[in-house]
Amino acid sequence: MEPLYHECRAMGADGKEQCWYRPEPIHYLEPEEKYKMSHVLMSVDVTALVSRNATVASVELLDSCDLVPVVITTATGSAKRQPGDVHDESIAVDLAIGRALESLGRKLRKRGEDKVREASRKAEERQIRLRRKNADSAFRDLRERLQQVLEVK
Repeated sequence: MEPLYHECRAMGADGKEQCWYRPEPIHYLEPEEKYKMSHVLMSVDVTALVSRNATVASVELLDSCDLVPVVITTATGSAKRQPGDVHDESIAVDLAIGRALESLGRKLRKRGEDKVREASRKAEERQIRLRRKNADSAFRDLRERLQQVLEVK
């Protein structure tokens, strides 16, 4: 599997090697016409801070439809080196970013499930209103017919 980031290294002003990670560009697939929505353009911004003993990653889900991206939600993940563990920055970054993305995934799933529940509730309310309207109309028709029958006698 391809890494989600490029490792970048350079010599710092103090003569020590600096390391940071630049996210891979996100590639969007064009959905089929019947699945296209009018407003879906989101991106994920990943930042990882690396030290010898701990790595912290932050991910932000951005709505990029307007000129200024808006942060929808954020999540963090971390990886801490235990005594005796081998120092390997790429493993730490993978773990921290993976944990942050898992957290973001849980948030997005909950958000989606909440939207589904809300949409179901609204659809149910619409059905109830429609049934009441139909019942009222049927009752009105029945009352008019009854009055016509009583007038004939």
